Amino acid sequence: MNYCCFETLFVFLCFQLLFSVPSFAAKLQKHVNVSNYSFILDGNDAILESTLPSLDNLLADGEVNGIPNGNDIQLSGSGFINLTLTFRTLQFEVCKSCRGASSVCFDTTENNIAEIIKCSGLPSYCKFEVKNEADYIYFGRVAVHESVFGGSCLRPTMHSGRVSVIGTSFFDSCKPKIDGVDKMIKLYVDIHSKCPIKVMNAKIHVPQVPTANPSSNSTSNDESSTASVPVWAIVIMAFVGIAAVIIIGGFGLVYFSILL
Repeated sequence: MNYCCFETLFVFLCFQLLFSVPSFAAKLQKHVNVSNYSFILDGNDAILESTLPSLDNLLADGEVNGIPNGNDIQLSGSGFINLTLTFRTLQFEVCKSCRGASSVCFDTTENNIAEIIKCSGLPSYCKFEVKNEADYIYFGRVAVHESVFGGSCLRPTMHSGRVSVIGTSFFDSCKPKIDGVDKMIKLYVDIHSKCPIKVMNAKIHVPQVPTANPSSNSTSNDESSTASVPVWAIVIMAFVGIAAVIIIGGFGLVYFSILL
């Protein structure tokens, strides 16, 4: 009777010790947390890249696209997008082949934006818009005949006040707000497929990622390697260990009872 009570008490204490160990509790917590993520594994338990969000989706909003074209970015679609301006200058290119209406709203440093160039729904953004009517391309309210384009495209540069399109043709604009040493500009675009707009000397803005602490990396690697052991394997090993201790303890009690 005393032996059975001792065995029961011993098993209970082993289980208490097992589940009070922080590393084991952490493994169970990690196992639960993984189920909160939504990605798909292949046959080798590797995450399929197609189930993760793409870089373009992280950098742009809606259906907007920024397509690299040499040193420039060709805009299409509609939504928010951030660009890096190589020379801290916001310059657009519009060609006489435009056969629709497109607009680009850009963040500005100015507070008193004229209503005609204020971007609807975005009070701190200034609007650059172009459209085609008959043989004219309109920059805001300024009409430019296709025959006076000179080449095939015009490249106005955004700044405060009146911006020159060509010759004596001017339209109102604002000073772009270009952020930080990475020369980022925030845009909201609405581009008609038949009236493309290009941003000159620009590229998609990629946020800088802080350099990781090597010591923290090594700690993370240690944790990840430890966490790679399946939870069921740990449970089995724990039960085997408990059983071994019980058997050895039982033989010890029998031996001492014989001696006594």
